[in-house]
Amino acid sequence: MCITRCVLNNMQNESPRVVMETELVQHQNETGECELYFKLEHTGLYRGTVKYNSKTVGAGDFTIICLEESQIKSVETTVAKRDVNVWYEARIAPSRPSEKGKKVYVYITPRQFQVREYILRIFPKRFFTCRVRPSTKITFLEKHDHFTITDGYQEPLTLMSSSRGVIGATFTKYLLKNIGGSENFQSKRAFFDSQLLCDQSSRHAVQLKIDRADFLKSSYKALKRVSDWKHRFEITFKGEEGEVYGQMQECDEC
Repeated sequence: MCITRCVLNNMQNESPRVVMETELVQHQNETGECELYFKLEHTGLYRGTVKYNSKTVGAGDFTIICLEESQIKSVETTVAKRDVNVWYEARIAPSRPSEKGKKVYVYITPRQFQVREYILRIFPKRFFTCRVRPSTKITFLEKHDHFTITDGYQEPLTLMSSSRGVIGATFTKYLLKNIGGSENFQSKRAFFDSQLLCDQSSRHAVQLKIDRADFLKSSYKALKRVSDWKHRFEITFKGEEGEVYGQMQECDEC
């Protein structure tokens, strides 16, 4: 059993206010983790802090995205179909308040977060691209409709969009699917092991017939048709009974 204190702040208002501050007593589940559940009366973005014995726990600062029912269905449909043609309008946050900001479009795929601009409204041009992975972070700012995307390598990009909640939810859904449904180490390891076993079981041996007299040319010709080099190679030399599995093997008769 654990006793925690959770504080939620509404980020939609100009002056964020505390909407929940309460002590929660939760029993640990079978994995030894504490689970917290929230019921919010209004949609929007909420910044939360979880404390244990008056100290903020590791990863205790988080953001809750509370969407409308139609938005939830839209996100779930996009992620389930892995639809790469869904886009969201946004603008690059201007350096001066008097400026409007360049209009761009946000695309989220299972692997990439892309920000594109269109030249003459026809020709697409990538403005910003990063991978959908744990090191890529979306930070929602207090300023209305503003959020920042960064991957730790490129300069952070600040965008303005009325769809920032949907963008954040779609990104998070794809991220969790990529890493096994949770950001804790045990879940990541279990997911990695399952994917590794699945990948191994789906592989089949690739038969290669090589002419030793014309080794280079025949090897090149045989490998041209192989698209995935993770498969196990079964090599047979023309006119010889010995076989090679991945590397040269000795033959008792040789």
